[in-house]
Amino acid sequence: MPLSSYFPAFTWPAFAGNRRVGFAVLPLAGIAAALATTAILVWIAGANPLAAASTIVDGAFGNTYATGVTLVKATTLLLAGLAVGVAYRAGLVNIGAEGQLQMGAAASAASAIYLQPIVSGSLLTLISLFAGFIAGAIWSGIAGFCRAFFKSNELVTTILLNYIALAFVSVLVSGPMAASSATFRESERIPASVQLPKLIAGIPLHAGFIIALLSALLVGLFFSRTTLGFVLQVVRFNPFAARSQGWSINRMIVLAMLLAGGFAGLAGSVEVLGVHGRLIDGFSPGYGYLAIGVSFLALHNSIAMIPSAVFFGAGITGMSYLQRSLQVPSSTMFAAQGVLIMFVAAGTALAVQRARQSAG
Repeated sequence: MPLSSYFPAFTWPAFAGNRRVGFAVLPLAGIAAALATTAILVWIAGANPLAAASTIVDGAFGNTYATGVTLVKATTLLLAGLAVGVAYRAGLVNIGAEGQLQMGAAASAASAIYLQPIVSGSLLTLISLFAGFIAGAIWSGIAGFCRAFFKSNELVTTILLNYIALAFVSVLVSGPMAASSATFRESERIPASVQLPKLIAGIPLHAGFIIALLSALLVGLFFSRTTLGFVLQVVRFNPFAARSQGWSINRMIVLAMLLAGGFAGLAGSVEVLGVHGRLIDGFSPGYGYLAIGVSFLALHNSIAMIPSAVFFGAGITGMSYLQRSLQVPSSTMFAAQGVLIMFVAAGTALAVQRARQSAG
């Protein structure tokens, strides 16, 4: 049923001949609805919504340091968003970016700590990043293998794998990788020479930001300029056509999940090597789940995920500052994040629906 039937006073002349307009307006409408709902939540929490909005913007972009923190958050969100988007472009639902991120962080930290007697410096940094990518890929590949050969629902398996990964990291930093003098569950510190360098002195923005931007560019080129990227998208829309050309659907499913998980694992690596300098239990505030909103807001386009990740990163930084400045409960922040993901996903889903109606 067309959307205009639900809103008789509203017609779609602009969308009928221009799908890009619908693609832009509907996700933005989802953001507007989410912001309005967040204002109500802030008001219920006892704060002035207008003052809260000003505080959020100030906390996210009020000075160079705050902007750097926002971009650091956006770096992790962009890489995790790529994990969601790559899978979606192949017709798969990856809800497991959080677990893949955790496994990537664990592998990266372990490599950086235990390979020091053999390798050091920039080479060890590269090895640690690669280890994180591989660990995330393997963790996601489990779900891809189960989907391809046992017809398991990857949505369910990736969610379950999240909990296993979280528990695994908790065990590591409580036992085998626990720091000898730590009062919290964390590993030994990674040498400064192995950590990702800061891009600007005095600002927390690190080289992982460049890695994330290059990753987004490479994913865009992969899907738009390579045969394999094209085939993965064909698998989503018409698997029978891909099979008729000799491509194995099962292999494509596993490959898509391996690539997706690799980027989430890389997100965990840049958190460990660029932000914390060690593996910490609970280091992620839910990046893997927020990445769903990052990808959906960008309509799973890797380049469009860059501003989308900055938007969500600003939300994390700004809401944290709001909590400290106006004493807004932390539960309001988590509720606002959930509302934002829900409305953004709804807006992009409506955009896709409208585009299909216009094309049909």
